[in-house]
Amino acid sequence: MKKLFLLLLLFISGISCQKDDGNSPSPEPTPEPTPVEEKIYEGEVSLETQIDVENFGAEEYTVITGELYIGSANTDISDLSSLETLRKVEGSIYILKTTAENLKGLHNLDTINMDLHINNNHQLSNLEGLESLKYIDANFNLSYNDNLENLKGLSEVSSVHTFYIQGNKSLTSLSGMEAIKKAIYYGSVYNNESLSDLCGMKNAYQNREEEDMEWTIDKNLYNPTPEEIISGVCKN
Repeated sequence: MKKLFLLLLLFISGISCQKDDGNSPSPEPTPEPTPVEEKIYEGEVSLETQIDVENFGAEEYTVITGELYIGSANTDISDLSSLETLRKVEGSIYILKTTAENLKGLHNLDTINMDLHINNNHQLSNLEGLESLKYIDANFNLSYNDNLENLKGLSEVSSVHTFYIQGNKSLTSLSGMEAIKKAIYYGSVYNNESLSDLCGMKNAYQNREEEDMEWTIDKNLYNPTPEEIISGVCKN
C-alpha cells in the first residue's frame, strides 16, 4: 500500500511540474541594436536659417561629399541638434555668425576631410558637441567668437595641418586642446585679449614636424615663448 501511495504521489507531482513548466513565460530576447544606415548627400550644403537646419536634419544624412556651410550674415541659427545623424563631411565645414551656445548636434561627427572654420559665433561658450571628432585633414580656424572661454569639447582630434586661434576676446584657456599632439605646418594663437593659460598647446608645439617651424604667439594676455610652454611655464 505504501509503495502504491508513493507512486501515485510521484505521478501527481510530475503532472504539476509539467503544468508549471508549460505556463512559465519564456525570457524576452535581447533586441539587436539598429544599425545606422548610411545616407549620402552629394555636393555642397548651405544652411542659412534655423528652418534650413531642421529640414536638412530631417533627411538624416550621414555623409556630405562637399562643403557644409552653417550660418550667414543674417542667420537665426541657434540650435544644431537636428544634425545629429551626420558622421562625415568630405569637404570643409564653416560655422559662421550663428547664435548657438554650443555645437550639440554635431556630436556624432567624427571625420572632416578638409578644414573646420568656427568664426564670429558670438554666443558660443565652448566646443561641446565635437567630442566624437577625431579627424581634421587640413586646417582648424577658431576666430572672433566673443563669448568663447575654452576649447573643451575638442578632445579627440590628434593632429591638424595648421591651427589659427585668434580674436576670441573671452578666451581664457586653451584647455581642451591637449589631444592635438601635432600641428604639421603652423600654429597661431594671436590677439586673444583674456588668454592667460596656453598649456593646452604644449603637445602640439612639442611634437611639431620641423624644429625650426615658426609659430605665432602674440597679443594675448600672456605670451610665453615656445620654450616656456614646453617647460610648463605656460600660464600666468
